[in-house]
Amino acid sequence: MTQRIALTIPLSRIDGKPDNGALYVIATIVERGFRCISAEVSELAHGAGIERTLRLVCAPPHRDRARWISALARALQVLSADADIDEARALASA
Repeated sequence: MTQRIALTIPLSRIDGKPDNGALYVIATIVERGFRCISAEVSELAHGAGIERTLRLVCAPPHRDRARWISALARALQVLSADADIDEARALASA
């Protein structure tokens, strides 16, 4: 059975620029060896606008968690440069 990781990543940017695209986020994860199993974008409308979130289920490149956790951390660092991602919380749920 393939190990799966579920990630929930906000697409909105903290610098006010247009949202990151779901394909950009998926490509950032896939470039580090992960395989995308499914992805879904959800939207939540509120007073400040529309908040978009990507729910991504992926398979790690290795069965050994110690080998892929650093690759996931690097991907989240890249994505958190312009998005509101709590890396520690994301890694704790992986």
